[in-house]
Amino acid sequence: MTCPRSIVGPRLPTFLYVGASKAGSSWIYEILREHPEVFVPAAKDLQFFDSYYQKGLDWYCGQFHNARNAKAIGEVSHDYFLAQSSAYRIAYHLPEVKIIACLREPVDKILSSYRFNRTTTVNKNITFGEYAFSSAILKQNAYFENLRPFVELLGRSRVLVLFYDDLKLNPNAFVQRIYQFIGVNDCFQPPSLHRRVLPARDARSEWLAHKVFSGARFARKLGLANLVGTIKRSQVASALLYRPPSRDLAISDDIIHRLRQTLSETYPELEQLLDCRLPKAWRETP
Repeated sequence: MTCPRSIVGPRLPTFLYVGASKAGSSWIYEILREHPEVFVPAAKDLQFFDSYYQKGLDWYCGQFHNARNAKAIGEVSHDYFLAQSSAYRIAYHLPEVKIIACLREPVDKILSSYRFNRTTTVNKNITFGEYAFSSAILKQNAYFENLRPFVELLGRSRVLVLFYDDLKLNPNAFVQRIYQFIGVNDCFQPPSLHRRVLPARDARSEWLAHKVFSGARFARKLGLANLVGTIKRSQVASALLYRPPSRDLAISDDIIHRLRQTLSETYPELEQLLDCRLPKAWRETP
């Protein structure tokens, strides 16, 4: 594939949300989509720079052909910060892009992803300990290692790091920070400001949920990401597939304690990288 040093054009991203998952990314996508000065594709998680880079830049550019005169153009793909190659590709092709990340207290995030992934990709009988201490899940929550390439390649001023704690505490101030950072009217009140988007839920049929997830992944490979995104946002489809969570997860305090100790080891490095203190709750949660 022949790639230019950078992509130049009015219909290409000026910002990217790169991570993390289960940290308000669906809500952030909605408040971006609702702003009249912002364009994001119908598909959340285009995943071009990590999973579909082989489709080429023409395909990627085509995802933004409806951007018209939007002041800010971007996409939300929360797995970009899981691979250094994504950061290098983004910096290479979009050297002026702004990066947004939102971090959730890791143990709380893993609990949320455990509940969700049992309805989509993993064996429902896997224990929380087996899931949480797997290399893949620990990698997803290695915030320092995941964010460092973006800061080093693009500069700290081009990377906005937010905290899920602040979203829950004051969504209005949270959304204003995003709008200010990407350069649009920060007085706009998005309809989804106080709405929960894709909250925790259980599958009505785990077999069907797995099949739908696999089908969506296959559709993305065919280039139908926007169709997948439209269906995913459908309240009818969501109601047919999922229901509110019916039970709490039975997990021992010992596993939570060991997991919190493991994940907190890099907190000092993360604070130094971001030049800020992490939320107090990250350290004080029992």
